[in-house]
Amino acid sequence: MVKAAPQVGRRHGETVCCAGIDLYGNWLRLYPGSFRTLEQSKKFGRWDRIKFNWRVPDDDRRVESRRVDQQSIEIVGSLKKSERATFLAKAVVTSLVSEREAGRSFALLKPEIIGFKIEKKDAAEVKGKRNCSIQCARRRTFSQSK
Repeated sequence: MVKAAPQVGRRHGETVCCAGIDLYGNWLRLYPGSFRTLEQSKKFGRWDRIKFNWRVPDDDRRVESRRVDQQSIEIVGSLKKSERATFLAKAVVTSLVSEREAGRSFALLKPEIIGFKIEKKDAAEVKGKRNCSIQCARRRTFSQSK
């Protein structure tokens, strides 16, 4: 489970959007989450397994979105460290294009590495690049000139 930064809205007060992966490797967007006001026994962590009642929201057409009944949240266990890689492997994709075409807005992307090249630079070149980076960082924008 991952949580976004809390937002204060007129309809639900302070809420946070959470994302999780179900047992089949599908992403779920869980909203609204009034995490700060949840009972302590319902406050789940990153690797907690939870179950809850939900419905498809009327105002959000993203395929992974679920409107959560917060009172139904139940922590049913925690994913062991030794099980995490296998669990996450079910959600790995290699193309954001296919995910977008399927209407999904979440992905756990495994990039394809075409090549990796290491080139040794001499000390003067490294120093020059370092000085350039320091000067850029001191500017308010990168498009400003001195």
